[in-house]
Amino acid sequence: MRRLRDWRSAYELGATGQFANRLAALGITERQFLALLDRPPAALANGSGAPGWAEFTERALGIAPDGARHLPPDTPWSDAFAGVLAPFVTAACADLRQRVRTPGMSVVADLDAVYAGFADALRVRLVAMASRTFVLELNVARAAGRLAGPTPEHRFAAFVADLAQRERLTRVMTDYPVLARLLATACRHAVEATAELLDRFVADRAEILGRLLDGRDPGPLAGFDVAGDSHGHGRAVAILRFASGARVIYRPRSVAVHVHFNEVLDWLNGLLPELELRTLTVLARDGYGWIEAVDRVACADVGQVGAFYRRQGVLLALLYLLGMTDIHHENLIACADQPVLVDVETLMHPDLPVPTAAPDPAARALRTSVYRTALLPQPLIGERGLLDISGLGGDPGAQQLRETVAWAAAGTDTMHLVRRSAPVRAAENRPTLDGVPADAAEYTAELLAGFRAAYRAIARRAGDLIGPDGLLRRFAADELRVIVRSTRTYTVLLSESTHPDVLRDALDRDQIFDLLWAASVDDPVRNRLVSREIEQLWAGDVPLFTCCPDDRDLTGGDGVGFVDVLDEPVLATAQRKIASMGVIDQRDQEWIVQAALAGRLGGARHECAEPVSVRWEATAPDPGRLLTVACGIADKIIADAYDDGVFANWLGLEPVDGGHSTIMPLGAGLGNGYPGTALFLAELARLTDVDRYAEAAGRAVRQLPVLLTALDARPHLASTIGSGGFTGLGGIAYTAARLADLLQDDALGDSVERAVRLAAIAATTETNLGVLDGLAGCLAAMLAVSDLTGLPLAAATARDCAQRLLAAGSSLPAQPGFATGTAGIGWALLRFAQVGGDERHAEAGSAMLARAATGPIPGPSTHSWCHGVPGIAVAIADQRRLLADPALAAFVDRAATAVSQTGLVSDHSLCHGEMGRQEMLSVAAARGRRAAVSVRFDQAGQLVAALDQAGPRCGAAGDVSVAGLLDGLAGIGHGLLRIGFADHVPSALLLHAEPTTSGRGVEN
Repeated sequence: MRRLRDWRSAYELGATGQFANRLAALGITERQFLALLDRPPAALANGSGAPGWAEFTERALGIAPDGARHLPPDTPWSDAFAGVLAPFVTAACADLRQRVRTPGMSVVADLDAVYAGFADALRVRLVAMASRTFVLELNVARAAGRLAGPTPEHRFAAFVADLAQRERLTRVMTDYPVLARLLATACRHAVEATAELLDRFVADRAEILGRLLDGRDPGPLAGFDVAGDSHGHGRAVAILRFASGARVIYRPRSVAVHVHFNEVLDWLNGLLPELELRTLTVLARDGYGWIEAVDRVACADVGQVGAFYRRQGVLLALLYLLGMTDIHHENLIACADQPVLVDVETLMHPDLPVPTAAPDPAARALRTSVYRTALLPQPLIGERGLLDISGLGGDPGAQQLRETVAWAAAGTDTMHLVRRSAPVRAAENRPTLDGVPADAAEYTAELLAGFRAAYRAIARRAGDLIGPDGLLRRFAADELRVIVRSTRTYTVLLSESTHPDVLRDALDRDQIFDLLWAASVDDPVRNRLVSREIEQLWAGDVPLFTCCPDDRDLTGGDGVGFVDVLDEPVLATAQRKIASMGVIDQRDQEWIVQAALAGRLGGARHECAEPVSVRWEATAPDPGRLLTVACGIADKIIADAYDDGVFANWLGLEPVDGGHSTIMPLGAGLGNGYPGTALFLAELARLTDVDRYAEAAGRAVRQLPVLLTALDARPHLASTIGSGGFTGLGGIAYTAARLADLLQDDALGDSVERAVRLAAIAATTETNLGVLDGLAGCLAAMLAVSDLTGLPLAAATARDCAQRLLAAGSSLPAQPGFATGTAGIGWALLRFAQVGGDERHAEAGSAMLARAATGPIPGPSTHSWCHGVPGIAVAIADQRRLLADPALAAFVDRAATAVSQTGLVSDHSLCHGEMGRQEMLSVAAARGRRAAVSVRFDQAGQLVAALDQAGPRCGAAGDVSVAGLLDGLAGIGHGLLRIGFADHVPSALLLHAEPTTSGRGVEN
């Protein structure tokens, strides 16, 4: 009964209902399962007969040596363990020799070399499976004092020599029967897969030579290397090597899809002969095939590099329209100016979304966009930093995201497991010039040009592809791969399930695989497939599923079928996508291409743009003109939205590490999420009485109450999100309160208290102190929410934040700026001192701002709100009492004068661009600072002229246009409203609940 309780509680299977689903998949009830748990293993096995793996194990153990053999102490540990497992390899080799009896085999293949390579590869795999168990037994023997020898190496050698004896090895396999099963299964599958490959090679050799090797005899087969994950009982892609050095690729699954892909590629080459793409010769057979091998070739000059990326753009357009995915760096070879695709089995991939709290049309659009090809950069962050394995990634020297199993003190009696980083396998996907891989981000224009040319060419001739006689119909009966989960998930499960703790009883290993059930909660598609995933994992394979383009069924790698899994046949999806090609779709996809490449560039975040070299002829910034420009920006924001009529959202660039960014749907943060964008639209709607702005804002935040309800059910997640003013729950609560009033939205109004409650939870464990992402931002946001709603919890949370900031002491940040530095913290404390604090808060806040105003300002951020002078100045100007200090008042005046002296900067954003400086001028002018009043009008006039004549420039990577408040169009629009209507529009940068007093617009 205890085991049943533990199983139900693992991964919350019982609470989520997945344990019941798991038993239902087995066709048993919980009572029957409990009865099975109570039966001894011998009773369960009685009458079932010995499985094949057990018979193989007995045979292998029967050829293990009777006595100990000498092992030199300097033997590498992996060779030593391979020696222990030699009986399994020997038995497998014997089976392979027995199985390979095709006439003529010895004439066309160097069988001794082939068998030797088979044995070497099998040893490596078996050692990886058994090492953890062997090392555990080593440590048990050492602790028990059973190891003899003068040195750690001698004692290790003595242990291995003893372990290799038949009696000892039999005892270990008896103690760890699951390990025996894994070893024997791997051997048996390797034999069958290899024999099948060799039989097929002999049968097809003549055509392989004629079709793939230009009729040249490459000499006998010298061996083969596995190149990829195994599926279908150990079958994997292999690279055949011949005596002459020639190579051929073997695929153990149907390659008909590659034949038909080549036909589409030939068609496209006819439309764009100047950008012709290379095809690989394919020899298709029933259920398998052979493909031409291609080598990486360096570019001769920079012109070839540019041509490579133009062709890459052509390939990208085609793959997008054919619904391809999983084009990572190992699936492309750079052959001079040709990007050569070597794997096309994920063509027309279905959309299998993971369930979410609320539908997100931007997420849905991204899943079916050019981004899903995985050819574009998709930087990921892990334990060892940043990794991009996309078709354009594969950076030299990159490390795996997750540390892998390694061994410390290897080859000694204290050998033990450690986790270490491992390099990513060297890629050949990027063109090289003078030995240096060329980065796609530096060839954005070329790639976009190729993409644009191909998209337009295909759109003009779309009829050739779709319809009853279109080229896509040729794929109708092909076998296509469907990726249900990331391969990484499976490989980690296979590796971690070789821990000795789960190798004594198969039920323990089953519990490891139950992670897949836990990951399938409320996911009807994956719930149907989990049992077959686990069966394939037990076979030692990475689970495989395939579909036929013309129906809705899936088939597992073990041959088990699932009816009507997909919403529609993938062929119909591909045809519909091509039929819907047009200017808007092309624009959306080109934005994704540009954004993905920009995100690869890296560079410092929040770095100010340079002042523009041209002085714009100022346009009078009267309120009407400002409103017109703001409406133009709002219209673009709405046009860029993914809107299904119920929900709306945008795609943006989310920073990940080192200045790199990745494309994601906007999140719920005020700073660069959908709430900040909605806030601008709602403010504009109130000023203009234009319904479409309010309606778009409402659709954008419709998912916010749903999200907060989901979080309220799992409040422990609040700390992960944080409490900050622009990236956390403090800002979310602020925006919900503002929008509830602006939109008269009861659902938002009802969610404010929930957001405050979650912010309070997040604040209790918050480690960041600043306005952007920490306690100061939560404090300011709670003060505003308290003003807007009168919620007692908001006031109480503000007090708690203030007390923690007051006690921060030496933990205060060294940087002086507003967003994450002492200026913002001091400003927040001064705000609290005005409404609920005391002189301690006022004194601490004043001291922090005085220190910020007199200390050094980081050079790259000098002109920014976030980290520079304008942010410090606006913090001072927002507090009237500080302007009584001549030194601080002079600092504000100098900041205003500096704006005039530098002129406009090329980035118009709030965070680190022109609008952040304008906000400082607006607040300072409202406080009567004459320098700000005189500068503000002229600067605003130049800004309006720049926006009119050159358009808005956002602060995201690569000048990519984004919708958000801090870096994007919404912030630029909000800034315009602040310039013209400061007496109606509260400052979002200062988290104000009400407009600044005496702050009417520029007409004053």
